[in-house]
Amino acid sequence: MSIWMRIASLFGIVVLHVTFMPLLFSSVFNPITLIVVAVVWTALLGFPAVLFPLVSVIIICDSILFGSMQFTSLYFVLVSYSVSFFMKRTLLGERSVFGFFILAFFAGGATIGYPLFEELVTGSSIRSFSFVSAGLHFFLALLLFFILVPILRWVESIIRTLRQEAQFSIK
Repeated sequence: MSIWMRIASLFGIVVLHVTFMPLLFSSVFNPITLIVVAVVWTALLGFPAVLFPLVSVIIICDSILFGSMQFTSLYFVLVSYSVSFFMKRTLLGERSVFGFFILAFFAGGATIGYPLFEELVTGSSIRSFSFVSAGLHFFLALLLFFILVPILRWVESIIRTLRQEAQFSIK
């Protein structure tokens, strides 16, 4: 049963990224939803546990939007690993208020860093980088972070409960 909750959460993230974000914010080009989800999931589950769901979401979104896997999708895995590395080295968790705000600012910073990574990887020119646009992306990432943390924490608690109930029913 927990696999269906995981599939539903993956589907919800894909729908949010592909349909709602471009509809609500048409001037935003960065994949803010995927960056914030990478940060939140890594904070909740850890890097090894989040790698498969994160790569699944990236592959589905890239297939829908571009028709093939993009090399810039590596950025989300790097962001996820960076969050895991940072959390282990500083002993900050997502449960503390300070850790929560640090992770929110990390998500905002990773959103600002995406165009730079895209320019380095693809060799294309950066899309008219301005501080106003970077500030908009940063605050949109903060807003999305504050919205997605309780939702994803709730979904993960349901998945954890379903797994525990499945273990008790087997024994």
